[in-house]
Amino acid sequence: MHSHAARRRPWPRWGLYLLLSVAICAAPASSEHSDRSNYRKRSLLAASTSRYTKPYNVCTSDWAPMVVCAGMDTQAGYSGYQVALWREIAADLGWADSDWFFSCVDWTAMINDLVSPHGNCSFAAAGVEVSLENVLKGLQF
Repeated sequence: MHSHAARRRPWPRWGLYLLLSVAICAAPASSEHSDRSNYRKRSLLAASTSRYTKPYNVCTSDWAPMVVCAGMDTQAGYSGYQVALWREIAADLGWADSDWFFSCVDWTAMINDLVSPHGNCSFAAAGVEVSLENVLKGLQF
């Protein structure tokens, strides 16, 4: 007999991928970080509500071989590790292709959009580094 318990993951497969490679970002509530215990809650509530409604805008930035999107006319042409990873995460979440779309943008513009309270990016699939600098900017992973 084979035990299914030996093959069980402690979390869904996409959870680890999400933690390692895809930034789920919300804008900071303010530039002051005095009350860190409620910072994340305030950040999510202060973010633009349209940012977190379907279809989600998944921002990415051209960075071969992680993301190839520059000059692509259709999203079907987007390729690279981060693009494939996002598609797998979306499928694991049960999202239809119509629930999200890619936007290929400049890296700096993408990061600025993600930390803006009025940004348009719902998520970033671009290999955003989980670093203290990015967390202090307001990116949430």
